[in-house]
Amino acid sequence: MEISGVYYSGKSSAALSSALILHAENRISVNQTDIYLSLDELDIAPRIGNGNRWVYFPDGSSFESQDNEALDLLSKRQRKHGFSLHQLESKLRYIIPSLIFTLIFCVCFFIWGVPASTQLIAQALPDSTSKLLGNQSLEIVDRTLFIPSELSDEKQQTLQTLFKPYLSPDQRVLIRSSEALGANAIALPNGILIFTDELINITTDQELLAVLGHELGHVEHKHGLQALIRSSLLLFVYTLITGDAAGASSSIAALPTLLLEQGYSRDFEREADDYAMAFLKQHNIPRTALMGALNKIYQAHKIDEQESLSDYLSSHPAPKERLERLQTVD
Repeated sequence: MEISGVYYSGKSSAALSSALILHAENRISVNQTDIYLSLDELDIAPRIGNGNRWVYFPDGSSFESQDNEALDLLSKRQRKHGFSLHQLESKLRYIIPSLIFTLIFCVCFFIWGVPASTQLIAQALPDSTSKLLGNQSLEIVDRTLFIPSELSDEKQQTLQTLFKPYLSPDQRVLIRSSEALGANAIALPNGILIFTDELINITTDQELLAVLGHELGHVEHKHGLQALIRSSLLLFVYTLITGDAAGASSSIAALPTLLLEQGYSRDFEREADDYAMAFLKQHNIPRTALMGALNKIYQAHKIDEQESLSDYLSSHPAPKERLERLQTVD
């Protein structure tokens, strides 16, 4: 058997047109070289489609050929010959089960794997990571979503006095105005809570404290950090599937904004609601305060109880479902 191809000595980039020859007793030689050795000493690269194939020699030299069929036959004569990946990619009886398995794996990963992984990673990361991401997020949202509050200094000071007893030393409330968000509040991974003028103008003090409890629930359970980790995992999977590392890198640079643009999952919102209800009970604030605040937020965003939340934040529970659930939470 003679296989035509190109020989590379490994000492220079020069390519030598040559041929790999199979002799008796499974000995191999390469034309115009002094290579003469046992077939089992060759390292024949596995076949990938119909691309060029490589044969590697013990001295570091190599041989490249387009004759995959001949190299397949050569590989089968080696004592170390095993299962070829090319068999999987070239036969429907292997391709179809592999596709089904891949689809099932991806679905299971996105439904159960990502949430479980993000929670574990978020709890394991040091507080310095949350602070760094929170500070970066604050810089971005202050530049893109918010403008300085239009409330009077006296009103803002009154609100800070209202919130302060319920905050830990590393938590603080910022007051901003936002046409994009309207009546809303957000929690950043570093414990900074942002309330908008629009929300403050339509709610009572007790309702603001109910919203504070809800946002503190996001901080306590590290929902913001989990949302960022989730986005990173999805980008990582995207890179593995497509090989588009450049596209993933540019997306990673925008991760802080995903916290706001994508919102939290419904489970996160329910968890934060439960935390808020416990917060209200602990501080002897009527539980109806949270429901009152939510109703006013829905009205401000022109959402009635029958609408889906796709008109508001698609990841939140539907308004009617959410309010009904709050009535049953102890």
